[in-house]
Amino acid sequence: MQNLINLNSEWVLWTTGVLLLLLLAGCVFLAWWAMFSDRARGRRRCPRCWYDLAYTPGMTCNECGYTGRSEKDFARTRHRWGIALLAVLGAALVGGYIIDRANMKGWMTYVPQTALIWLMPLEGDRGPIISELRTRMNADTLSEDQWLTILRRAAKGDPGRRPPGDGWTDKYGTLLQACASRFLDGDDEEVQAEVTEILLRLPPRVALTTRRSWPSDIAPTLNVVARDWWPGQMQWRIRAEPQLEGAETDVHVLRDAPIQRRSYSVYLPQLPEGDHDIPVRLVVDRRPTPEDEWERIDERTIEVPLEVEGTLAEHMEAVGGEEMDEVIRRVFGSGLIKSARGSLPVRVGLNIRHAAIAPFDDTAVGVRIDVLRDGELGRQLDIWWEAGTFGRGTSWEVPWLDDEVLGRPMQEGEQWTLRVRGRPELALRVDGATRYWSGEVTVGVPVRRRGGAPPPPG
Repeated sequence: MQNLINLNSEWVLWTTGVLLLLLLAGCVFLAWWAMFSDRARGRRRCPRCWYDLAYTPGMTCNECGYTGRSEKDFARTRHRWGIALLAVLGAALVGGYIIDRANMKGWMTYVPQTALIWLMPLEGDRGPIISELRTRMNADTLSEDQWLTILRRAAKGDPGRRPPGDGWTDKYGTLLQACASRFLDGDDEEVQAEVTEILLRLPPRVALTTRRSWPSDIAPTLNVVARDWWPGQMQWRIRAEPQLEGAETDVHVLRDAPIQRRSYSVYLPQLPEGDHDIPVRLVVDRRPTPEDEWERIDERTIEVPLEVEGTLAEHMEAVGGEEMDEVIRRVFGSGLIKSARGSLPVRVGLNIRHAAIAPFDDTAVGVRIDVLRDGELGRQLDIWWEAGTFGRGTSWEVPWLDDEVLGRPMQEGEQWTLRVRGRPELALRVDGATRYWSGEVTVGVPVRRRGGAPPPPG
């Protein structure tokens, strides 16, 4: 019923708009007719009463007595000034009203929804068509068929933007996600099946990134950046196999939500100085549930250009001291959250805003955190970010965990501590920074308990 009301409202809006445009065109035509339609065209007429003088000799009108000074006086165009003035006034009022309404709402608000959908491929991701379409989607003024049409067109892309490229993701990704969520959360099983089939046909986006230059005394790291648009908790894995002697294969299993970016690491052996093109074979599989067999989705080899030169000291300066160490203690001092059950039940709390201060400007913080339960190692967390007043958000990995240590029931008097150690190989993952924190601190932290299983680790 809501969609019917919205649809009717759109037709009312457009009927009113068409009538206003017709009225404006009528006023313009009437003004032209009043001023220019009645030309002499060789006829001889009185310019006062417009009596036909074709058969009247002389310069005087027999009808009204007007006497002309030359023959040109009898060949004038007839102007209906009153009608022309009223028509111009009407056109000004109607045109002013249309312009005022368009300026209030924007010209794109008067484009029909169907026209907006079909015009989507004609502009970039920042244009007025996509912006207006997103506004109407947020206001829920589209019919169900229009939502489904947007999803189909978004999944197809356009000639300059095909899935799963960055251009396609930037333009169509959020539209696709909004449409998919609407239908997958609904009750129409037939539409759900069609939407699921459309989403499963979309290939995932997998890319390898790294910093431009690495020191020769640190083993380089590649980041595997992955996105998918599949429904539900579709599980997928990426096998990254660097084609280098001594390199290990890394396998990452993902349960990411659509359009979310996550970073996973591939560790390379230490490389000699010089320019390198690192071939990495990527194999992508997926399965609906952990009980299903893996299905091969993609297999290809990507070459990653990488430069190795100089030493760590030439790339980044090690910094530390008691003042910076105290800031790091505050970053990780908020404590731990321990869930009652599930894998990785203990999560580390942090607040990087403590390090958003001038002494940390141009400084990368890359640390390994050991979670100790009465001195026994329960898990590790690698985390890195650009600190300082213009810092950026964090990236992280869990290199090791022991659910048996973490999952034991809490006991009175037990001590939980965090051992935080600066690691340059993690700090090097932050592009642009010229310094890194190289200290080590130990922080005694409180533990907050919560029932149930912890949220997925990402």
